[in-house]
Amino acid sequence: MKRREKILFISLGCPKNLVESEYMLGILKQDGYSFVSDPQEAHTVIINTCGFIREAVEEAIDTIVEYGRMKERGIIERLYVTGCMVQRYGYKLRRELPEVDGWMGTACDPKLIIRLLGSENGSFFIQPPTYPYEDELPRLSASPYFIAYLRISEGCSNRCTFCMIPKIKGSYRSRSIVSVLNEAKRLRDRGVRELNIISQDTTSYG
Repeated sequence: MKRREKILFISLGCPKNLVESEYMLGILKQDGYSFVSDPQEAHTVIINTCGFIREAVEEAIDTIVEYGRMKERGIIERLYVTGCMVQRYGYKLRRELPEVDGWMGTACDPKLIIRLLGSENGSFFIQPPTYPYEDELPRLSASPYFIAYLRISEGCSNRCTFCMIPKIKGSYRSRSIVSVLNEAKRLRDRGVRELNIISQDTTSYG
């Protein structure tokens, strides 16, 4: 994929998913990609999905189908899907949604987004949810400049029968205090004045 090609990036779901989207956006920008908000101007569409509840899955599928039709009409050329829905349903999605050019689960290192965009049609990146996010990842804000979410942990070690989080996100993993503070300082230096602490279970931090 050529660096001059423009990307329309769609982030669905919760603030934690938005943070993952911002990491991927930062990595893509660092690698030379640019972004647009109009599909008529985009070569590639990336949809970062939620897969936690039925309504979120339905929204993700509807969005994929919508942009799949644009691909069929030649409005866009490439369509990639990432995030929680990919992590939850795995390879069966490739059979059900063949219009998608590549898939990446939420447990993957966000830097794999570069490989995904350069991979062959039908590529599928998925791994067990154990990846610990690094504080030095580039991050491009998709929120107002003065607000940011700061994720302090990932996953959940409770095994509630009604909840898919442990399956999608894995067991609870806290970021180190140093890692959290380093990212908080970078966000402050960028002009952020309101930090919202988020995780699947903030009370279990540490």
